[in-house]
Amino acid sequence: MTKSKYSDPFSDTRLGLIYSDLRTQGGQEEVIRILAEALNAPIYTLDYEPEKFDKRAQEVFRHRVRKIPPEEGVGDSPTDFFEPQGAEYKQIASLSNLREADTDRIVCDGLIAISVKGAVMAEHAGIPYITFLDHPGKVITDYFWETLDNKDRWRDKLKFLKRRWVHSRAYKQACLDGEGMMANSERTKQLVVDDWGFDPDDIDVVYPPIDTEKFTPGEPERDVLDLNRYFLAPQRVEAYKNIHTLVEAAKLAQEHLVIVGTGTLESYVRKEAQYSKYVHYLGYVDDDVLRDLYRDATATMQGVLREDFGMVPVESMACGTPCLLPGSGGFNETVGPGYDGDVAPTQTTPRGRLVDPEEFDHYELAGEMQAFDPEEFDAEHLVETAQQYDVDNFVSGIERNLDALDL
Repeated sequence: MTKSKYSDPFSDTRLGLIYSDLRTQGGQEEVIRILAEALNAPIYTLDYEPEKFDKRAQEVFRHRVRKIPPEEGVGDSPTDFFEPQGAEYKQIASLSNLREADTDRIVCDGLIAISVKGAVMAEHAGIPYITFLDHPGKVITDYFWETLDNKDRWRDKLKFLKRRWVHSRAYKQACLDGEGMMANSERTKQLVVDDWGFDPDDIDVVYPPIDTEKFTPGEPERDVLDLNRYFLAPQRVEAYKNIHTLVEAAKLAQEHLVIVGTGTLESYVRKEAQYSKYVHYLGYVDDDVLRDLYRDATATMQGVLREDFGMVPVESMACGTPCLLPGSGGFNETVGPGYDGDVAPTQTTPRGRLVDPEEFDHYELAGEMQAFDPEEFDAEHLVETAQQYDVDNFVSGIERNLDALDL
């Protein structure tokens, strides 16, 4: 594992990570795992559910996670911290103790705030921090999708609009109060500039890493599925990931879709897998099984139309497998010709097939699945592309920004 110069226990600079909660194994949590190990840093968080993570992540988190108790009166749920109170958030009193030496805490000279929620928390700690940003509206978007399933939609939409306004103000101020900002993609950087009016020169793009030592090309080491041709969709099983479109497209195309991951729509996916021979749901799988699934897949698919960066396509390319994706968001940077606005027309690139997001429905996607030919793509080129996003490059980018932090 790559170690940063900041991981030296005798270093004058002691760093910590701060994030809202560790309750789902996803891309952001993988960034935290890699950073915690590279920096030998503690992780300050409101909630941690170790059973939601694989053994590798648990091993890294076990001695580093420091749960922060909410201030008295905030509420029983850790997420109550993020309920608006006027134009600000309720403070967590114990964050002010991060500078104090005691037997229960690692003293920090500086923090890396992961996402805008982490920035809000770091703002109250009284310690210099820099923020690693994903899409500034991602939390808002997630909440909006959740409200679509509720019956009283007008009431929920009004609540959504209020939260969007209050949260956006708090997030923006927290990022401004930090010592610097990093964005996980050019798209995220442009969104921050457009939505919040930040100076683009103040934001450095540092792409998230994938483990190129773990995700490698080759023959599968185990027969996970007895299928000659299938499309793999590793992702959070959530509505905002557009899982419904992938499922309906697979059934219409009569192509096998293999879904890997967990989330609130697990019961929906299980039901679809029960009644359709073209939908397969594996739930959580470890990295060794996932690597074999990547290696054996016809292509890797994703349905989310506004992905910030997207680690799944890069993992897929590292295993030599092309992708079938919407031509929008961070997918344009990794699989497409580069970020140029938010929409790309339907096209084939050396790394995969991009579908115009304006036409990305299950009818269009079904046709793309039927026509997809993996032989059109050079596996060696895919692997070389993925190497650009290795852990070494990521840690170097983080160090570049930490060096500029005034501690």
